[in-house]
Amino acid sequence: MRNNLTRFELIDKSCQASTYLNQARGVLCSMLDAENSDSETSWRYGALLTLICAACDEIEPAMNSTVKEPEGKA
Repeated sequence: MRNNLTRFELIDKSCQASTYLNQARGVLCSMLDAENSDSETSWRYGALLTLICAACDEIEPAMNSTVKEPEGKA
């Protein structure tokens, strides 16, 4: 991926990342539901789910932002 994305491309990429994170969250939730125990494995699933939820919370503002040029540029 190139480093000089436009604002629109950055928002698009954040939306794609959010989709992947939500899919991973769904998979982990189903794995936790199937585990139903206090084993180390379910603890690991819970930790991964916490990280994915935190990443979703961090990326949401970028995903919901609008595309506009900075003031002062023509």
